[in-house]
Amino acid sequence: ARGGAPGGAGGSRPTRQQRFCEACRVARELVAQLAPVLGHIATMAYHRDLNSHNILVDMGDGDALHFGLVDFGLAVDLASWRGPYGAHSWHLVDIGGDCRYWPMSAWIQFECGWQELSKYPPLAAEYQTRLDLHALGLVALQTMSALCPQRQPNLEGEEGDGDEGECLPESVEALLLAWREYWEDVAMLWTRLLDCFRTGGDQDALKVACASEGAHNIVGKGLLRVRSAAHDALRACAGGAAGGDDAEPLFRALLELVSAGGNSGADVDAERGAHERPPPAWTAIAAIARGEALSPGDIAEAEAVGGATFGGEVDGAGAIANGSDLGSRRGRLDASGGLGAAPPA
Repeated sequence: ARGGAPGGAGGSRPTRQQRFCEACRVARELVAQLAPVLGHIATMAYHRDLNSHNILVDMGDGDALHFGLVDFGLAVDLASWRGPYGAHSWHLVDIGGDCRYWPMSAWIQFECGWQELSKYPPLAAEYQTRLDLHALGLVALQTMSALCPQRQPNLEGEEGDGDEGECLPESVEALLLAWREYWEDVAMLWTRLLDCFRTGGDQDALKVACASEGAHNIVGKGLLRVRSAAHDALRACAGGAAGGDDAEPLFRALLELVSAGGNSGADVDAERGAHERPPPAWTAIAAIARGEALSPGDIAEAEAVGGATFGGEVDGAGAIANGSDLGSRRGRLDASGGLGAAPPA
């Protein structure tokens, strides 16, 4: 966190592998510390604006890090949010927060509203229950990527491995690349939204433009690529093979946190049915980040979430058709990371 891991003997510059280990340590510690905090908050409210600007870090003596969460200006009362349709329920409360940390479902809510979102049960459940979970996962990914230097080009100008200490598993490189590409895409969307809000632009026109251009699909497909790469990185780092003791529990926690069109979880065979289960408990997320082995039953939130819809048919990882016919589709997700045509009646 202070510019990377300590160097080797004689104070030499830390290798890229050492920097990656340190990046995983910091990101893992962030999740392990903030998950219990969010668990306490989740008994009464959702934060809804969890991003890197709203997380403080105190670097004490040695390698100790202490994380804190601030800015509850967009928080919603849990009972009202889950409750029946009304001014303070998820249906009508204005969407808020930094859109770079929104899941796909939040984009559909922004573009088209709750009635359209409700046609896609995996996404409706994601929006109602996973906003803070998803955002914490993205902050942790952002932290890991920011602290891990990119692969440097070799003398021929191509990306190369160089010294052994500079090598990371190809699956980790793929994850870092998938994250950078995702962040570039959502940063462009964020700029458009921010400009509109700051200049008093036509928000309705912006929503129509985002829907017709498929902003929701850009986000959904980017998150699908990130999740796929995280699965591969988890396998490469299992047992401390890379990233030391921190990478494997970090990637397991990230796969439980980050959702792609309703798909979530470290279990590849079960991730597409995640929307049919309650979201993971914050206590379980903290335990996973600490390296504890949990069963699927331990991970699921003990109490079913009122108001959420856990059901629906899922083919893949999440997207909707572009254009003016968005409202004519029914909730079927395709494997490309987009929302495709509805099944026949």
